[in-house]
Amino acid sequence: MVPAADFQASGSKTYDITGSSGHGHTITLTEAQRATIAGGGTVTVTSSMDNTHSHMVAVACA
Repeated sequence: MVPAADFQASGSKTYDITGSSGHGHTITLTEAQRATIAGGGTVTVTSSMDNTHSHMVAVACA
């Protein structure tokens, strides 16, 4: 979940998307990407590499 305050913050922000898996991943959203999400859009980013793989993650407001 992206905290509401992050939509007003400047710069890039990194978020942990590990969930219940046995290994971790993060995604980073730029200020421009967060503005797109806040405006009702969707952005797709690639997670960090861990356990020899990464994930494509679509992020939008619920």
